Amino acid sequence: MFRPYFGNCKCHNQKRLIVVKAGLCKQGNDEKKGKKPTKIKMFSNKRIEQNKAYSDVSKKYLKEHPVCEVALEICTINAIEIHHKVGRIGFRLTDKKKFVAVCRACHRYLEEHPNWAKENNYSVSRLAK
Repeated sequence: MFRPYFGNCKCHNQKRLIVVKAGLCKQGNDEKKGKKPTKIKMFSNKRIEQNKAYSDVSKKYLKEHPVCEVALEICTINAIEIHHKVGRIGFRLTDKKKFVAVCRACHRYLEEHPNWAKENNYSVSRLAK
């Protein structure tokens, strides 16, 4: 078995990780064989569907809650974003019970001051049972 090493690649004329005996990097070896590099999708099909559902739910929620629910002294009154109290993973992405309608200034404050947000029930620890 050939062990990869860091050396000059024949196809790129620069130092790269060489993974085949011919002195080519992985990309150069694939090009030599006629393979096209595969593009990695930004989102899985499942996440694309979740994002579509979230878009509908969040727009409806913001229509129902047009005023910022945090209302700090830095508040700009109009809610334009959704803060997720418990995060956005899985079903939590569309769980309206854990939404808080916020303006941009208040959302930034909640993200930058997580202890204050937890004390005032704007965020919940994901580790809590």
